[in-house]
Amino acid sequence: PTMLDGTANQVYFSNSTGNVTEVALGAAATVLTSAGATSAPTFSAIPASGGTKVMTATGAIAGAGISVSLNSDGTVSTTADGRTLPSVGTFTDITGYSTSYTMGYVIGVYCADQDVVVVSWMDNHDSSGTWNNYKYKTAAASISGTTLTFGSIAEVDSATGQASSYGMGYDPDTYVIWYGWHREAGSSAYLRTATISGTTITLGTALNTTWSSGNATTQNSNTFAYDTDTNQMVASFGDYYGPHLYLAIASVSGGTITLGTAKDDTHGDLRIASNMLYMAALSRLVVMGGTGTTRTFASYSISGTTITSDQLTVMTGFGGDGQYASVNFMVPTTNTSKLFFGNMYAATNEDIEYNFLTVTAGSAFTKAYTPSQRLTAWGSSNVSQMCCDRVGTSDTFVIQTTRSSIYTVGTVVVTDLGTATPT
Repeated sequence: PTMLDGTANQVYFSNSTGNVTEVALGAAATVLTSAGATSAPTFSAIPASGGTKVMTATGAIAGAGISVSLNSDGTVSTTADGRTLPSVGTFTDITGYSTSYTMGYVIGVYCADQDVVVVSWMDNHDSSGTWNNYKYKTAAASISGTTLTFGSIAEVDSATGQASSYGMGYDPDTYVIWYGWHREAGSSAYLRTATISGTTITLGTALNTTWSSGNATTQNSNTFAYDTDTNQMVASFGDYYGPHLYLAIASVSGGTITLGTAKDDTHGDLRIASNMLYMAALSRLVVMGGTGTTRTFASYSISGTTITSDQLTVMTGFGGDGQYASVNFMVPTTNTSKLFFGNMYAATNEDIEYNFLTVTAGSAFTKAYTPSQRLTAWGSSNVSQMCCDRVGTSDTFVIQTTRSSIYTVGTVVVTDLGTATPT
């Protein structure tokens, strides 16, 4: 064996001629890095990022594409962007009714400036117990951990037996809440705004759009989309029997709403405009509509208060019922030209089918899968309502459904916007 009498805290290696040689120590927090079998090693700084590293997980990781973090002992654990989702908080009774009453179309938005959630719903019974009141109501709740505390309930439309098919939107620039609904009498489409202070809602003046004398409907939760390029709100209504899809820039001053010239799109499937969102990277408004096995995707450009058609693509081969927003979804992904969308698979009414939509300004829409992928084993009862959102900064999508009064939650973890592993 080789015996050395060196100074303390030194590192030695055997060089290419077999002689034991000292390696010059690097600065603190540097590491000894090999330069291959024929060259001397050196101390170097740890790269800030990049490269491939082999690590050991503290336990089994459920699949590919899961975000992890490095622990102090060198192992890795799943982060909040992986499969583990926040636990459900305390359920809160909004109305406080002493008897069981039916409520429907419950939707909501988060107001970042006040850190409150604002929800709205159709109240089939009023507190008096009268059936068929169908009033459109709203309330705001403060958030503390997982607990919601609601303020007073306000009536967006107090006309008895009138309101149906509701929608909500939030303007992050002016902090205004938008409401849209269809009033049965006269089949009119209405808009109204509100400002929020704490959990107090102050409503503006309701506006009858007079867009349609037919069966105008807001088609639930995606009536509004916010144009982040021009800082404008887009309102939409569908006339089922027209058929028409009406789109218009909506502004408000002192609670009074002003509408730009309505874009009247008469493509049949768009009368059931189930979902609508604005893609800032493409400067395009995207609308999804359709029924049965057909989906229609349309894009629009916005200049001032003028909305102009860009592309319209009709896709077939779907198994779902896209007539209502409650049974389909369309959400952004980390890829600024792709959307994740899905719907109830009507052939069984128990499964969910999903796909990825590529959006290119001036070109037809394309989908990743033919046929669409399906989430099965979701139970033996029908999917009745559905919503989806993206978790964190990765492409982890949380799908929430109700199935014959059974509340279920599932996730789809996307690895590359073309491959998804349902769980």
